Amino acid sequence: MIYFNKKYQSVLLGTSLLLSLINTGQCATTSQVNIGASSSSLLKKASHDVKTYGDLIYKGTVFKLDAKASGHLYVYERRVRSAGDQQFSTSFTHDEHNVALIQMATHDSGFRLKDYTEYQYQLGEVGSVTMTGTTAEFSLVNGEIEKKAREKVSLPVVVGPTLYGFVYQNWEKLLAGDSVDLRFAVISRLETVGFILQKVPSSDNLVRIRMKAGSPLIALLVDPIYFTFSADRRLVSLEGRIPTKLKVGNNWADLDAYITYENAEINFR
Repeated sequence: MIYFNKKYQSVLLGTSLLLSLINTGQCATTSQVNIGASSSSLLKKASHDVKTYGDLIYKGTVFKLDAKASGHLYVYERRVRSAGDQQFSTSFTHDEHNVALIQMATHDSGFRLKDYTEYQYQLGEVGSVTMTGTTAEFSLVNGEIEKKAREKVSLPVVVGPTLYGFVYQNWEKLLAGDSVDLRFAVISRLETVGFILQKVPSSDNLVRIRMKAGSPLIALLVDPIYFTFSADRRLVSLEGRIPTKLKVGNNWADLDAYITYENAEINFR
């Protein structure tokens, strides 16, 4: 979900040194090693049977943000299964022919993250983050090369499958007008990025939440994402950049999306 605006891409070179200084304070170590298993073999091991991931919570239909009338691009399902005090939340994204992305998170009932694995079929990568106390340990495998990083964090770490749960955990604060800080794990960057959740004006008795970068500098480079809920807390839509890509020629481009949701359960989990 993290990306740079086209409008400010020219600014990026001039600010890259400053951004690296910002990130240096977070990342303690980074390493790169050859491994026995390749990303292609890891991608093949992930199950493509969505029912193995538990009960269906909702379905999301993904459209291109500026071309919603042209038809949907992807569909994804969020499914949950439980084992004791742990929950396993999986988002499974596909088009008519292929799996695009599988995101698997382990967390407790309060959506505190334990670990997360991201199977990025479009880019041929497998990444992960594991929480040990206040330390986030990252891994990204591409081919037979694995990159690793470690980061100390002082705020809750959130990933795609736990994001809405985190919003619900802070629902009353957000409705009261308070802002809520979080760190979003960006696997491709091997780090977390700070964001602020805040309720913004809406119409038609809807609740609209904005997720905006916490750093003023990064906020120039990263557009906000907006989530819309009904007054009774039902998920309605998302507007903004998503991790699934869009094929343009021979390359995969970033995708600004509009997602509509069909809730399968009354109570979110």
